[in-house]
Amino acid sequence: MATSERQKTLKASSISKSHGSLNVLSGVDVEVRPSETLAICGPSGSGKSTLLRIMAGLDAPDSGDVRFGDILIDRKSLRSKALRGRIGFVFQRPGLYPHMTVLENIALALRLTRGLSHRLANDRASELLCRVGVEDKAGVFPPTLSGGQQQRVAIARTLALDPHVLLLDEPTSALDPERIREVLDVLRSLAREGITMVVVTHELGFAREVASRVAFMDAGKILELSGSKDFFVAPKTDRAGKFLDQVLHH
Repeated sequence: MATSERQKTLKASSISKSHGSLNVLSGVDVEVRPSETLAICGPSGSGKSTLLRIMAGLDAPDSGDVRFGDILIDRKSLRSKALRGRIGFVFQRPGLYPHMTVLENIALALRLTRGLSHRLANDRASELLCRVGVEDKAGVFPPTLSGGQQQRVAIARTLALDPHVLLLDEPTSALDPERIREVLDVLRSLAREGITMVVVTHELGFAREVASRVAFMDAGKILELSGSKDFFVAPKTDRAGKFLDQVLHH
């Protein structure tokens, strides 16, 4: 797709969401700029993952909307030719097909959504496995991989659809500490390539190093949205300052 298409913003406006009497999100506004990495941080239960799922069109807000350029994001539009595969989503757990090899997991997505032949799909899948550093695992089955390797394969599978925006929901939360770095290294590489990303994360060191901006959430609202350096050096709100002090110094 043309470069101009990649310059579109993903914008959430006045997003509210409740589950029964619990207000999960309350009038949230956020815009993702092309080629930036936006980190969404905050305490557990602050609405981070719910916001990300709504931005991906996986959940519907009670009010407000999400647009990619001038296209409204919802389940119907995500199936349209204009948007299919443009908003990529990486879950906390990889969700790979255990009965298919690593290569087949990626090639299947390319055949089904892009109509590629088996040969072209396999060639492209091999390139993507190299991109995330697990090219030597192409012929094995996902259950034999470490958690970090599985997550890298899941990222490659999402990249196969050439998304314009990549949304990642705590991609390292289910990993052992020693496996976290290998996934974060892939995200660092993608950020250097200029891939537009939104990452919900508790890895504040990663957010400080890689994110262009940080959105700090608490109680269903974005309390602060600023450049990464500004956020970590001089947070504007007392709540963000307290959060950083607790997480970084304890």
